[in-house]
Amino acid sequence: MPSSAWVSNLPAARLAGAGSIKETMTQMTSNAHRGERVAMARLACLGLLALGLLSSCGQGSAAADASADLGPADAQAADTADRGPDASEPGDGDSADSALAGDEDGGDSLLDVASSDADVASDAASDAALDPDADADALADAISDAPAPTDGADGDDAAVDGADGDDAAVDGAETSGAETTDADSADGGDTVEATDSEAWSWQAPVGKVLLEPTDPKSLPQAAFTDVTTNFGIAPNMTHSLCVAAADLDANGREDIVVVERVQQKATIHVILLGYGPSKGLSHVFTKVDTTLLLPTSACTVFDLTGDGKPDLLMGGASGLALYQGNGFGGFGDVSETWLPYIMDFSTWSPAAGDFDGDGDLDVFVGTGSPSFDAGNPGPGPACGTKQCGYDGADFFCALTTSVPNLAELQNRILIRGTKPPLVDATAAWKLPPGGLLSAPQPIDVDDDGKLDVFVSDDFGIHYLLHNVGGAFAMAQTDIGLKAYGHGMGFGVTDLDSDGKADLVLADEGPCHAYVQNAPAAGSGLPVAFVDEGGERGLHGATWSASSWAPLAADFNRDGYDDLFLGGALWTEPALLAPVTAGCTQGSQLPYNGHPNIDLVLFGTPQGGFIAQHLPTGPHSHFMAISQVLIDLDDDGDLDVVQARPYAGLTSVIRIWRNDLPAMGSFARVRLKGKPGNIEALGAVVSGTVAGNKRTRWLVGNGGYGGARARIAEFGLGPAAALASVQVRWPDGKVTTLADVPAGKTVDVTWP
Repeated sequence: MPSSAWVSNLPAARLAGAGSIKETMTQMTSNAHRGERVAMARLACLGLLALGLLSSCGQGSAAADASADLGPADAQAADTADRGPDASEPGDGDSADSALAGDEDGGDSLLDVASSDADVASDAASDAALDPDADADALADAISDAPAPTDGADGDDAAVDGADGDDAAVDGAETSGAETTDADSADGGDTVEATDSEAWSWQAPVGKVLLEPTDPKSLPQAAFTDVTTNFGIAPNMTHSLCVAAADLDANGREDIVVVERVQQKATIHVILLGYGPSKGLSHVFTKVDTTLLLPTSACTVFDLTGDGKPDLLMGGASGLALYQGNGFGGFGDVSETWLPYIMDFSTWSPAAGDFDGDGDLDVFVGTGSPSFDAGNPGPGPACGTKQCGYDGADFFCALTTSVPNLAELQNRILIRGTKPPLVDATAAWKLPPGGLLSAPQPIDVDDDGKLDVFVSDDFGIHYLLHNVGGAFAMAQTDIGLKAYGHGMGFGVTDLDSDGKADLVLADEGPCHAYVQNAPAAGSGLPVAFVDEGGERGLHGATWSASSWAPLAADFNRDGYDDLFLGGALWTEPALLAPVTAGCTQGSQLPYNGHPNIDLVLFGTPQGGFIAQHLPTGPHSHFMAISQVLIDLDDDGDLDVVQARPYAGLTSVIRIWRNDLPAMGSFARVRLKGKPGNIEALGAVVSGTVAGNKRTRWLVGNGGYGGARARIAEFGLGPAAALASVQVRWPDGKVTTLADVPAGKTVDVTWP
């Protein structure tokens, strides 16, 4: 497999200004450099050729692949050379079979299978999952036969009764759009019937709340199983950082979206779940026209074009590319129609939301440009340009060189008007200068009906852009955020069950848990936060880790919300500063030889978190992990799809099946929005579980990179139902529902 870095096409290094280790990063202003998109892409490529970071230019295809216009019945496979010598073209059946590539460079797989029995089980599962004619039972067997890392899950647990196809209206719902269905269980995992809360007692996961730095390898292993090959993805196929979950074929099941990337070629790979009468898998491939943009960074999925079908917005060094969904898992390039003609920015993480409150979705672009040093080909600013170390419970890396003003690193807001294309309204909305790597998290944090944006920046500040109506006002340390942080994405949750949005910030070193409080009287501030990461147990296992993309959900369904943190790298505490400083030790790159360790942090009734880890892998680097929640098998527990570190600064896909022992049942609320915002992005769903308020913010993306919308899941623990359910829609309207019974999914339409 080619060993060129996944970021090798990004612009040259940009370093921040001199100052003390806690000093806010030097501000950047937008240049007025403009040019034709093609010329800019070519110029960037030629510059990287001169730096030796690319081998050639112009390798992208001249036009989007015809398969974008096809559904799964006749979808065309991407170039077989991209997937290894054994790849095959799809037949004329209901799906295109994904071929599994071998490891072309001889590198190790991220997760070695422990035994030959496991290999056999995985192969059998993969074969069954890729068979378009396999029935639902065969698919369930394929998914559930993969070996679990622990014996915590009981394979004999009863499944939730399948849906009978007759949707019953929820009594007392204030909208005729509320319907309820059962969930199908396909993985054989635990399904717990609702219980009498007086007889039920919470059982703590193995472990304890960590208040001191702890080696995460010493923690208990969480019962998540790698089932990547079962879903037709080769474990060593390199990918971009785009992962998303959306219902692309309108069958009521979320599907998986990833983007294969081999050198200068890219292919959108969609895995349709619950496809056809057999409810199996179907694979649809769409080649990407990389003439103007090579998708390397994050993506998001939402209906921008207004036809009711999800579209795919991808980012890269030369801006954005928009691919319109056809309702069958295929895509067609409509970038020329919908995106600004001039995109003089490098996209790190895009996010959708109705920022101007007109009922349709706009785009906030977090920009970014990882920098490289020819003598030290690693991510982040080059060796000798930063000073790193701990200051109490904070880890800092202050940049020490001057900052060039680069328009490509100015964050952008693109507003949708009455007709395409999107309009760059960055100046009018008063966006501050961007940072090295900016990841936006839209959310109406103060419940004033206007969508705000939290921005995390690697090697810089993290801050709130408070929407004051047509413009943003910046708030940072004045609302309780730290002056500095290696921001690798915010996660939105409710840490104290008060219905207000709290934030978990993934960081280099100890992660932060920002709990929202009321601002001081007369302060004029919209919100206030207190960092409780230490006392809640986040610091212990993340003390010397590079953490990414927090996902908040109730993974074990005990009624208390948990966290899933992607771990790109972990070191001994004494080594984190020199490793992050980016200097080689002889021929050894600084990030090599350190494990990457994902963490699951289980919420407790007392508000702390008990940490467990996932299996570790041999490949580490700082950039990056994007991940998304999805229910792979419609059994009511949440699984994870992620793009994570691989050899040579590349990324691979991992699909983690949740095999945790379930401590209760679940309830789901699934939303349908209006034209312009069919995903209902910005909606808030709340209910009570055993007397505790639980809230889900449907913000469309999570942490860094992962995109998901429409569905709010709740673990119920001892409760027989999700009670006091309310949906607050983006326009402020409120829908009140009757209790949602355990094991049920309620569909609610925006009134």
